[in-house]
Amino acid sequence: MADLYLKHMRTHFLFKSGTNLASEALLYYYQKNELLKIFTRTEDLANKKFIVETLLEYKDDITIPELVLPEGRVFYKDYFAGYRMPLYEDSVNIAEILFHPTTPLDFKLRILKEVITIIKRVENVEKLKGQFFLGDIYGNNFIWDMESKKVRAVDMDGSYILGSKPQRAFHLPSNADLRAFSKYPFDEEVQKFSFNHETSIACFIFMLLNTLSGVYKQTWPREDFYIYLSYLEKRGFDEELLWYISRIYDDETNIFEPSFLDMIDTKKDYRLTRK
Repeated sequence: MADLYLKHMRTHFLFKSGTNLASEALLYYYQKNELLKIFTRTEDLANKKFIVETLLEYKDDITIPELVLPEGRVFYKDYFAGYRMPLYEDSVNIAEILFHPTTPLDFKLRILKEVITIIKRVENVEKLKGQFFLGDIYGNNFIWDMESKKVRAVDMDGSYILGSKPQRAFHLPSNADLRAFSKYPFDEEVQKFSFNHETSIACFIFMLLNTLSGVYKQTWPREDFYIYLSYLEKRGFDEELLWYISRIYDDETNIFEPSFLDMIDTKKDYRLTRK
């Protein structure tokens, strides 16, 4: 877990040139099986540094091989700039799978089952229980590793760990409907949700609804949410599963287990736009 000190980036090539991570960072090839993630914004850099360093400190306790954890810090001209991480080059973001119209629903649900399993394993790391959550849960922050045939969580600097500050989450931009419920703590100063179990499950359910509906929504306002749940009910969707999904818009604790996805009849079509 050695740190890396760089004086220039000229000898490093961009990974998947032409793309960046929502203008927040760039990825560079480093060694045969490693990438460098170099942040391009400075406003949250101290928080990113804290998260990376805490992940490194607890790495031996986070025994979840599906997490693409930091391997060491990167300093550019003596300033913290990012971190080293493993490279899984033969991989795709799961968003490309979940929203591809010809990918079978049963395979999409297999992908999602692995995602919710990772979410729950993170929450149950013994030394960090209640203090470690993936945070920004959406398709682009998971990859399908085609060599090992498994899902991996990337962009771990977007997680919450041991008091790190609230960060942006793709599926929780400014959802006023969620802010009505105290189980989703909202930091008024930075105008962002604090990550916890409830936000993790809500983000996962938004991923699930996007996958089922075939409509890519950043968030599901309450009205749209209930209209689609009513549509699912008319299409014969499992009533018990609908009840678990509906809990994200009430005061009860969010509950979702990987086995719940087995309740979905993959022979049916739940898309809102069908050819």
